[in-house]
Amino acid sequence: MANDFLQKLEAKQFAEAFELTVKQVYVGRSSDELQEISKRELCKVDHLVSTHPFQSNGSYLRRLVSGSEIDMPQVQVEFAGECLFGVAVRHLPGNQWRVYRFASHAG
Repeated sequence: MANDFLQKLEAKQFAEAFELTVKQVYVGRSSDELQEISKRELCKVDHLVSTHPFQSNGSYLRRLVSGSEIDMPQVQVEFAGECLFGVAVRHLPGNQWRVYRFASHAG
């Protein structure tokens, strides 16, 4: 989800990128707002650095067996290149993941 979102932003496909979001203030309430935010935050990135929090296979199995929600409620995906760029994705009802927040940031 985070990678697709980033690719759509880089390709200036703001309407398509907006459909991957939760459609709220951090990502904009419209594709035009998303475009304005991306002008401030987007930088050229070329590789995935990490995801947080880490979920091991053992942790996944423990959650499954205990009847807990299997997926983490939110995952932070970090990219690097000209800057560090983070994309937070949230797990929503109906087994959907959507972009909640994105921003370039210092290391």
